[in-house]
Amino acid sequence: MNTKVSKISVPKLVFACVLSLLAGSLGSLLAKNTTEVYASLEKPPFAPPSFIFPIVWSILFIMMGAASYFVYEKKSDESRRALTAYVIYLVLNILWPVAFFEKGAFAAALILLVGQLFMLFVIVNSYSKIDKKSAYLMVPTTLWSLYALYLNMGFLLLNS
Repeated sequence: MNTKVSKISVPKLVFACVLSLLAGSLGSLLAKNTTEVYASLEKPPFAPPSFIFPIVWSILFIMMGAASYFVYEKKSDESRRALTAYVIYLVLNILWPVAFFEKGAFAAALILLVGQLFMLFVIVNSYSKIDKKSAYLMVPTTLWSLYALYLNMGFLLLNS
């Protein structure tokens, strides 16, 4: 019976979570006046108040960072490919608030969001083959992003 337990490197885990949070913060920093823009828009049904977004996204970015750490620790070609998909996802995630809030380009933001969802499906699928708990950690982000897709479509339809 193989009962080998991998030791978690807390500094590496924290670093992965902080890196993920920084990537998420970058998008918000690049898009100015997000709260004001959000308040000015006609909202689709079930749109949350603006204070919900930073809370939810912070939790999700920590979960994504933890997932990336566990995949990174496997140190395989498959884990490198999966982490490349994660980096592509993060880039798309950074660009979304710029398109949506800074540029008011709701259709472009929707396209970026579809790209994010595609990458999330790739990531969850890849992570599930490498480390099941990492795949599970990505599911809430995928579900929230599906909700974001609904919201983005609603904002596009109501504010064009």
